[in-house]
Amino acid sequence: MPFDGLKPALSAEDALATAFAAAGVGMIAPQLLASHKAKQLQRYEPSRFYRHGAALVLAQCALLLIAAGGFCALSSSGHPWLGSAVGAFALALLLAPLKLRVRGPARWRERRVRTLDGVHPEIRARAQRLTRQIPELDYRVGELIQDEVTLDPYLIAEYRGERAVVGIWDGASLIA
Repeated sequence: MPFDGLKPALSAEDALATAFAAAGVGMIAPQLLASHKAKQLQRYEPSRFYRHGAALVLAQCALLLIAAGGFCALSSSGHPWLGSAVGAFALALLLAPLKLRVRGPARWRERRVRTLDGVHPEIRARAQRLTRQIPELDYRVGELIQDEVTLDPYLIAEYRGERAVVGIWDGASLIA
């Protein structure tokens, strides 16, 4: 029924828009969040070592075989000190990848939140004003995760399947 007896029933999208307006909170365009997410994925792309991992493993294997062959050849031909130096080089090649810092790909992840404790204070205040307008709002925090580090989170308000961006922040600075 379009009317519940007193006032017209609002769609979830209209209810969210009305709640944002009544709370004095400006709506953030979904396109802004989409472009922000795309820019951040470009900014936090995987390192060269990650992208070329297979080639690095093959190169390491080849160098290790060459160094081991050199060690055997030099040690058996009467040059044990030079053979030991080549053997130490082979060991260094074997251990070098353990010291390389490899940055993997970044990915966006959203999770439902019950409390807004980890949210930027200004965005939390906006969300609390919205909750006074629609108490049934659910919130999701989106986070860019790279190697278990959280980057550039955002807050989404959900109501009956409709979503609206409440804010985007990075540490202490507001993005939108």
